[in-house]
Amino acid sequence: MSRPRIISVISILAALVCSVLTWQSCASKKPSTSARVALPPQAPPASYPPIARQQARGLTAIPASRPGQVPAFTTEELGRFAETHPIPNLVMIDIKTRVIKVDCGQTEKSVSSLLRGKETGLPDGTRLCYVELQGRFAISGPRSVSKPPRATSIFNTAFEVFDANTGNLLLSGGFTHPVL
Repeated sequence: MSRPRIISVISILAALVCSVLTWQSCASKKPSTSARVALPPQAPPASYPPIARQQARGLTAIPASRPGQVPAFTTEELGRFAETHPIPNLVMIDIKTRVIKVDCGQTEKSVSSLLRGKETGLPDGTRLCYVELQGRFAISGPRSVSKPPRATSIFNTAFEVFDANTGNLLLSGGFTHPVL
């Protein structure tokens, strides 16, 4: 490269470095107080009274056919639903399973009494629907490392507890003792 060419490249690079430095120094300068624009004051964040957060409970089960009413479905619809849908975690051994009780006049407290102290976690006055089925039901116990086959419990009666407002299934299970 010739000497005049090297000088021209150096001068171009110097000009480029100067323009970058000038641009950075201008960008970092704070605007003067006279150039500031007055922003409107921000409103404080909204304050709402503390309310306990309500979360949906249970498994979505029977759809509400009577929205706004309690129960949100008829007892006939609930009985048909219980007969045609499997009970979670229970296996029906007997195909001749039948619904023997549908009661939508229950509350959390009365269902807890029926189930010998089992609680739903809902307030005592919460309206619930209790369904009882008769047949042969089985549930497998947890797997064991020492015993490959699982222990199985057999029940003659199964139950389901539904939220009367939403139709969600809250509890289900089985027992061998007669319910009072």
